[in-house]
Amino acid sequence: MSVASRASADLDEIRARSDIVEVVSQYVALKRTGKNFKGLCPFHAEKTPSFTVNPSLQRWRCFGCGLYGDVFDFIMRIENVTFVEAARLLAERLGLEFHTSGSASAQEQKDRREQILQVNQLAAQFFRDMLKRYPLPQRVLQQRGVSPETQQRFGIGYAPPEWSALTNLIKAKKIPLTIAAEAGLIVQGENGEYYDRFRDRLMFPIWDRQGRVVAFGGRATGDAMPKYLNSPETPLFRKSRTIYALHLAKERMMAERTALLLEGYMDVVAAHQAGFTHAVASMGTSLTEEQIGILSRLVSRVIVVYDSYSAGIEAAKRAA
Repeated sequence: MSVASRASADLDEIRARSDIVEVVSQYVALKRTGKNFKGLCPFHAEKTPSFTVNPSLQRWRCFGCGLYGDVFDFIMRIENVTFVEAARLLAERLGLEFHTSGSASAQEQKDRREQILQVNQLAAQFFRDMLKRYPLPQRVLQQRGVSPETQQRFGIGYAPPEWSALTNLIKAKKIPLTIAAEAGLIVQGENGEYYDRFRDRLMFPIWDRQGRVVAFGGRATGDAMPKYLNSPETPLFRKSRTIYALHLAKERMMAERTALLLEGYMDVVAAHQAGFTHAVASMGTSLTEEQIGILSRLVSRVIVVYDSYSAGIEAAKRAA
C-alpha cells in the first residue's frame, strides 16, 4: 500500500469514528435543539448562540461568522494546528495510529512523544508511592485537611529529598535518560550526570484535556524556594495553553456555564474537596490569552478568586 493510500485510509477511519458532537462538546457547551445542537461560537464573540452542529451530517456551521466544516476543520481552528496535526490529535483520542509518511523523522517524533507520556506516567506512580513512605508530606496534607480520597483524585505524590531517586528508577526501567530530561523530570549537571529536578516536594500531576499526565507541579514542603516549581515546557506541555484540573472540572463547568478560576494546585484541591468541582487554576498569576480563550469556549462566566496580595490583585484585574 502506498503512503498516500495509507494516509487516506487512516483519515477515513478517523472521520468515521470521531463523533462531531462529542468532539465539539469538549470545547463548546452544546444544547440539543431539535435534531441539531447549538452553542456559542468559539471563533467569534457572541451572546446569542449561532453555532450549530449537525450530527447526521457530521458537520458544523456558525451562522454568525460564516465558518463551517467537518471535525478536522473544527480541530484545526480550535487548536490552531495544521490538518496533519488535527488528524493526529483526533487519532490519539481514538487510540489509533496515524502516519502521514514513511519518514523516519516523523515516526521518531511520534515515538518520542509517547515515550515522554510513558515516563511521566512512571514518575506519577513513583511520586504516589513515595508519599506513602514519607511521614512529612503526609503530615503536611493532613494539616491542610486534604482527605485520602482527594489525594487519590488528584494523584498527589511526593518527590523524596534524594538527588537521584527517580533517576535511578528510570535507569532501572531502561528508559533513555535523554527522554526523561526532555520530559523535565531530570536535569543534566555540568559533570554530565543526571539528577532529579523535583526533590522534597509535594507533587501534583498536570494533565492535558484528555487526562494524560504531561507535566508536574512541585510544592515545597518547607521553606525552599521557589515555593512552586513547574516542569519546563516540553513537546507535550505549554503552560500558557494549560489549565490545571480542566479535565476534572469541565463537566460541571459546562453544565453551569461557570468556572471558578484560582491560582494554584492546592487552591483547586481544597475547592474540589469543599464541593466546588468547577474550580480550575491558571498555575500562577500570569493568565494568558490562550487560557482565556479556552475558558471562554466552555463557559459564559468566570469567577476569579486570586490571592489578596498585590500580584494576585493585579492578576485578577487583568483576568477581568
